[in-house]
Amino acid sequence: MSKLAERWYSLWRQCGGPHLHREVRFHPTRKWRFDFALFDPHWIAFEVDGGEFIFGRHARRLGADAEKANAAQVLGWMIIRFPTSLCREEYIRNILGHLPTRSRPRPAHIPSGTCEGRDHNEQGKERRRQQTFGRMASKKRFKASKQRLHLRKGEEVR
Repeated sequence: MSKLAERWYSLWRQCGGPHLHREVRFHPTRKWRFDFALFDPHWIAFEVDGGEFIFGRHARRLGADAEKANAAQVLGWMIIRFPTSLCREEYIRNILGHLPTRSRPRPAHIPSGTCEGRDHNEQGKERRRQQTFGRMASKKRFKASKQRLHLRKGEEVR
């Protein structure tokens, strides 16, 4: 998480903002993440964009950011962006005063391990488990091929 995002979150909490989840993966197939998200009942994502004055990543990647934002909105998320110039206490208080009071419909894809009470790293654990078993299987195949090679040469198998 960037220093600007950390600073923004501390201002958010100082202004009385509710707890937000950090680095929330929201898309079912892409590895996109929101900087912060407010779940049930609002379903709002907060993106803190740095580098606007130094032609940083966000200035160069406007198309990629727009693609991410459009995909999130299609899935049902509301996105509020905070460029560096708007990471100020008075602006955050203004946003907090205008948060929707009624609940919004649940987005199409809810990331695992966030608001559903599942283990946050469940997908990562499963992927690591598959990789481990895959390595074990390849070691067994290697050993079997090595044994066949030794048998053909008439050598003793170790």
